[in-house]
Amino acid sequence: MFRQVFSRLEVDIDKDTVNAVSSIFRDSHFMLYDESIEAVLRLKKKGLKTAICTTTPKPFFIEEIEPITKHIDFICTSYEAGYEKSNPQIYNRILDRINTKPSETVVIGDNPTLDMYNAKQLGFHTIQVLKDEEPSSHADSAAQNVLEAVKILETWI
Repeated sequence: MFRQVFSRLEVDIDKDTVNAVSSIFRDSHFMLYDESIEAVLRLKKKGLKTAICTTTPKPFFIEEIEPITKHIDFICTSYEAGYEKSNPQIYNRILDRINTKPSETVVIGDNPTLDMYNAKQLGFHTIQVLKDEEPSSHADSAAQNVLEAVKILETWI
């Protein structure tokens, strides 16, 4: 999979480097935030569409998010989309798939650049889930966790 990604990026890479990059993902343990199930159920109860946009290849996280997958309208990985999250086209692909506009869409994310800056530049509303960083100036609001972000979103509708 990673060899295809590097090839698509027109990067010539040796087998050892591909194996090293693969091991980073294999050795990482991806898991849902504790409050994710409740957060997604609250969104669906309101009749809202949900999507996941990630740079992580699906085989490395799909099992961990199984409890919420039936409530997610679209899961978009950089690999499947052919774009990294730094490319606005990945967000356009999601909008097309869930049939919505940026002004009608809220991006909840934790990365100040990939989630907040890029989404804001495209006209999305944004809520940053804070980890160890300060809130981004591109976030409309900030939350300590995903459930708190959903509660903020609920005040907007």
